[in-house]
Amino acid sequence: MKNKIFTLILFLGNFAVIAQKNISGKVYDAKTNEAIIGASILVKNSTTGTVSDIDGNYQLSVSSKAILVVSFIGFTTQEISLATQPSVNIFDIALQQDDQILKETVVVGYGTQRKSDLTGAISSVKGKDLQGISSGSVDQILEGKISGVQVTPTSGRPGEAAIIRIRGVGTLNDASPLFVVDGLLLNDISFLNNNDIESVEVLKDASSTAIYGSRGANGVIIITTKKGTSKDHTTFTLSSYYGQQELAKKIALTNAAQYATLSNELLAGLNPPQPPVFSNPSALGVGTDWQNIIFQKAPIQNVNLSASGGSDKFTFFVSGDYFYQKGIVVGGDYQRLSLRINNEYKLSDAVKLGHNLVFTNTTGMNAADVIYNAYYADPTVAARDTNNTYGETGNRSSVANPAGQIDFNRNAQSSYRALGSVYLGINFLKHFYFKTNLGLDLAYAQGKSFLPIFNITAQQHNEINQLNVNQSKSTSTLWENTLTYDNTFDKHRVTVLIGYTAQKNNFEALGGSIKRLPGETPDFWYLSSGDPTTVTNYSSADFSSILSYLARVNYTFNNKYLFTATIRRDGSSKFGANNRYGNFPSFALGWRLKEEDFLKNISWLDNLKLRASYGVIGNEKIGTNRGKPLIDNNLNPVFGNPGSINIGSTATTLPNPDIKWEQTAQTDIGLEMGFAQNRLTAEIDYYDRITDGILLAVPIPLYVGSASNPTVNAAKVENKGFDLTVGWRDKINGFGYNISVIGSTVNNKVLSLGNGNTELVYLQNIYTLTRTAIGGAIGDFFGYKTLGVLQNANDVKNYPIVKNEVPGDLRFQDTNGDGIIDAKDRVNLGSPIPKLIYSFNLGANYKGFDVLTFFSGVSGNKVLNYKEMLRFNTPNFETSVLGRWTADGTSANEPRVTNGGTNFSMSDRFLSDGSFLSLRNVQIGYTLTALAKAGISSVRVYVAATNLKTWSNYSGYTPQITNSNSGDANNPIATGVDGGVYPVARTYTVGLNVTF
Repeated sequence: MKNKIFTLILFLGNFAVIAQKNISGKVYDAKTNEAIIGASILVKNSTTGTVSDIDGNYQLSVSSKAILVVSFIGFTTQEISLATQPSVNIFDIALQQDDQILKETVVVGYGTQRKSDLTGAISSVKGKDLQGISSGSVDQILEGKISGVQVTPTSGRPGEAAIIRIRGVGTLNDASPLFVVDGLLLNDISFLNNNDIESVEVLKDASSTAIYGSRGANGVIIITTKKGTSKDHTTFTLSSYYGQQELAKKIALTNAAQYATLSNELLAGLNPPQPPVFSNPSALGVGTDWQNIIFQKAPIQNVNLSASGGSDKFTFFVSGDYFYQKGIVVGGDYQRLSLRINNEYKLSDAVKLGHNLVFTNTTGMNAADVIYNAYYADPTVAARDTNNTYGETGNRSSVANPAGQIDFNRNAQSSYRALGSVYLGINFLKHFYFKTNLGLDLAYAQGKSFLPIFNITAQQHNEINQLNVNQSKSTSTLWENTLTYDNTFDKHRVTVLIGYTAQKNNFEALGGSIKRLPGETPDFWYLSSGDPTTVTNYSSADFSSILSYLARVNYTFNNKYLFTATIRRDGSSKFGANNRYGNFPSFALGWRLKEEDFLKNISWLDNLKLRASYGVIGNEKIGTNRGKPLIDNNLNPVFGNPGSINIGSTATTLPNPDIKWEQTAQTDIGLEMGFAQNRLTAEIDYYDRITDGILLAVPIPLYVGSASNPTVNAAKVENKGFDLTVGWRDKINGFGYNISVIGSTVNNKVLSLGNGNTELVYLQNIYTLTRTAIGGAIGDFFGYKTLGVLQNANDVKNYPIVKNEVPGDLRFQDTNGDGIIDAKDRVNLGSPIPKLIYSFNLGANYKGFDVLTFFSGVSGNKVLNYKEMLRFNTPNFETSVLGRWTADGTSANEPRVTNGGTNFSMSDRFLSDGSFLSLRNVQIGYTLTALAKAGISSVRVYVAATNLKTWSNYSGYTPQITNSNSGDANNPIATGVDGGVYPVARTYTVGLNVTF
């Protein structure tokens, strides 16, 4: 028996030896015969493998029945079965270049185009690259993803959108881009969830945006949602995450003891000095941290379930999404439910019918506006005492008690939206394709805010309850018809597009209020419930329409020389009768140098393309009343004796029938490159865009009798700079990694403001905060330059002053040298527009594990801490004030403690460097694919952190500031003003993606 066992072991051992074989060979490029260095040669379904050396050679000991998997970035992966060639030990492997990059298509206006044939500056990001970032706003997710695009959150309030600028600010009006979602032309994409997105294309130059004519001047963002595929089975995808949000950074404010010390010092410095309020400041300790009162840790979650599939006659994609976000400010939340149905029906070989439909419902509570008050509130006062009585914050800090504001806040909002398109496509005569598309966007929103009876303090109370109700509805219809001719013959490839489109927009709002409701529960929140003598109401409406004709020609010769010409003619109801129509042409050339004989055989160069474009595009985003008089129907004059009220109306603005589109002429020169089998890719663009005829109000004599100045085409602004995208990707022994760097420069300059205008200023309260003047940038900060602190009486005597300064006050620069400090000494103090916008990604994956880190930042801009300028009575202080001047030589920069006077004039004291670097997103995930027998294609689990860390010198919650003052967030001349911004949260999430 032992002999038999020994014989069996010996046999198996000999079999194992026989089964192993040593193989070798060379890996080379099938097209150029050049050796490929670093190619991966792996045994399938194992970890055994090697890489090719500097000469492309490799050696490996493997089973005679092994299957080799040979791969390299930029080449098609190849499998070789050794069992079919048992006697062969040398395997030279020729890899075919993967022309996927050349065949890759991107979405352009009214169609798609091969990326290799593009002549315009178009950047693309795939929907999968937007996953794992916790946000209810798709536009916020785009931050740092595309060169030339600056994304700034307006606030961290749940459901809030972001401000997007493409290649700078080219207008003094609305500078937001046009959104195109599945063919629908929109200004708002709040209905979208990122799980439904297939791709995002950003059109940046005139060649690519001219097809949208009067709406393309600020750039175009095309979003394509997912579609079904012709499969024999349905694929389900479940995507879900749950997370927790928290305040990323607190503002350093003084505690109770510090505040009391500064308050006493402030009173002592008055003229005449006042006695101290606090007898023993140090005994007060920390006191109330009002930021802890208003901020909370809050949940965020998203669940999405989709199904896609179809047959050769029918494809479908259905998605249901639930998103919920509680605000980090107590009392606010946001919830969105959405359903998407994207189907396509093949009626015949030549005819297809399809639709892209989405339905959304949002509800939420708006948190009380407490951030400003929490910043100022007196820390020596308790939010509530032991009897639950609210503390009196109005005595010294002159603000409402934030805790009381939160407790009595009743502000609910909800909306319903249905939008989508139905299209019919017909192929005929082999090369022609006709498409008609009917789009509809219906939106209804309502809000109710209730002010109850309360008595928080003597200064913060309400004796009569009040209900405010508002409703709005909007309708937008779009009908587009396009005809495309596409043909390839000999060395020529031609695509011709012509089209006709028409769009109408209607908006109507209605609101009212009533007081003295009999009860305060939601059952009584109706306008019929209260005192009818207290009813007020309002209504408004808006209408616009646009009619367009468009044409585009794309021509490619010999796969080397590219030409694109586009023209669109728009007619808009927004403009005067004398200039209702405008023409917007563009031209572009491209040269694929890599296809030339003198570069074709250079193995390390895979792509080299030069392109240039020029075109004129417009901006239609203005009010609808610029070309016609605005009527005020609320003028009620008194006539007669005795007098009686009469209903009256009058025109309050002068119409200008000659106004027309703001026109942007843009030049773009771009270079695209690919090296080392396209492992290294780079794209750089130089652009110069000049916007002329910018609409603004010009002064007219008062005797004309107009309540406001008429609008004319007057101003001129230039933006120029560079966009750069560089990426590296590689895979070695199953370890894949990628690095990408994105950078953009912006130089903004005002060239003209028209006759009668030397400057435009942005005013808040008594302060001029920004000035837009010829030679400067839009919205430059404007004020005094400081030269430190007046240290003693000699300084006060020897240096120019404003008036009544004493030692410890700020010293201002006498800019014009006239020996006095006055308004003439104010200068530009910096721009809120960054000089550089950048980001970089670092990603890696190995055996199912993946890691992603994403950074973004800006530099070269300023941020105004406007909230620090506003002081009424004695609000709280930022801790920087602790380094104040108290005697000669104690501080060179921080003045003595005061509550007003020249120290709070608009100056560079309140400006900070707006530069920052943010670790925007970190993800670590694992994908399991070994569950196919259970019907599960893949399972991915991940953890992620969003807004994890920001490096910045700004003392506020965030250096990313649009304008936190209500109504000014999208105002180009009011950017970068922090009056108490709602901070963007740091978020930690756990996610699960399952495909089955």
